[in-house]
Amino acid sequence: MLSLDSFVSGQGIGRTLLDRVEDAARHAGWLRITLVTTNDNVDATRFYQRYDYRIASIDPGAVDRARSTKPSTPLIGLQGIPIRDEVIMVKNLDSADSAESGGVA
Repeated sequence: MLSLDSFVSGQGIGRTLLDRVEDAARHAGWLRITLVTTNDNVDATRFYQRYDYRIASIDPGAVDRARSTKPSTPLIGLQGIPIRDEVIMVKNLDSADSAESGGVA
């Protein structure tokens, strides 16, 4: 999946799409999903953490470096935050806790 965007929050559309991706990954025998977002996207970071995704690493300056090949990438992102870094998040799909909890504590 390239992008998960919702124009209206709180309706469960993003969660439904994420469930479908996770089901397809499990069916394919994947044990883990990795995703990348940017440091300015705090809504995405919050969304994924609610569903058992964990911050695995941060690549400082990744977006700054990417601008050399895609200079149209904005300098300032959501809520006026400078876009500089990539946040790498992962979810283990083989964990019984992840499958049973649905990501909600």
